[in-house]
Order: sequence, then structure tokens, then C-alpha cells
Amino acid sequence: FLYLDPFSLKNCKCVCLDWAEFIQKRLWNSKMGQKQLQNRLINQWKHSEPVISQYDRVAVEPGNEINFLVCDNEMIVVGYTRGQARVYDMHTGELKFQLQCNSQPMRIYDGVQLDLGRNVIGSVTDTGTVTVWDRKDGTMLYQDKHHGEHESVLGIKVTDEYVLTGARDGSLFILANIE
Repeated sequence: FLYLDPFSLKNCKCVCLDWAEFIQKRLWNSKMGQKQLQNRLINQWKHSEPVISQYDRVAVEPGNEINFLVCDNEMIVVGYTRGQARVYDMHTGELKFQLQCNSQPMRIYDGVQLDLGRNVIGSVTDTGTVTVWDRKDGTMLYQDKHHGEHESVLGIKVTDEYVLTGARDGSLFILANIE
């Protein structure tokens, strides 16, 4: 079973209950099986040609270039230099929605950093605006300059329960959903 590709291995688990239990026990629940599968995955990255997908280039205004991007298995989120971000479907490359990451459109540089959580997208701009978005439809859930009006926010991390931001002055803020 270790020599099968993932699709074939999944199909084998569907043949009958005995095969499903055998594969689960001998491959997924054994240290040796997990180690062999892990090594196979690493070797695939080392020795095979990756599949490269290129999406159509999106027209951007001069001075509003890409400065940050983040992705997971479902979406790509691209931050631009004027406080905006766009969310694309990972599989099709289609634009899902756009995000205005600062309180008003900027004509000056205002780079966007992003992070993805299971339920939200977090963004920070160089001018200090912190925004939390619903990742399903781009609805704004929170926006403020909680580090201060003129403080540069330099990082964001989104988890399942928290959004952490850090600024140039050393301040850290943890936003928690209290619902």
C-alpha cells in the first residue's frame, strides 16, 4: 500500500471495511508507516517537477503594486501598497472580493500585511489600521488604529481564537472574539 499514490490509497480504503481498518492501522496509526509517507512527500518535493499555475495578471494602478501575499489551500490574499487587498480562489484564480484595509483610500504608500485564520482574515497597514474580515464573504468585523493614530503596525498573526498585532513602539495587542 505504501507504493500507491494518494488517490489510489484513498480508493483502497473504500473497497471494504477490512481494508480501511488495515490501512488506518498499518499506515496512518503506525510510526513506521507515517515516517515512510512523510519521506515520500519530502522526496516528491525534491525530485519531481511541481505543477505551476499562472493566473491572469490583474491590472494595477502605478504605485499600487503587490507588497504582501498569503495563502492556504482555499484562497490567496494579496496586499497592495495603497491599503487594499484582493482575495482570490486558490483553485480557479477568480477574484472573490476586495478589501479596503484602511479607513479611506490612500494616494500615498500604505502597505498591507495579512494573515489567514480558519474563520477570519487579518490585515494591518503601515499607517496603523488593523482590520479583521470574515473570510467567507469579506464582511468587515473590526477596524481601528488601536496602537495609536501615527504608529506603524509591523505584524499580524491570526489564530482560531485570537488576532495578535505588534507595532514599531513595541506594543502588542491581542484581539479575542468574546462571543
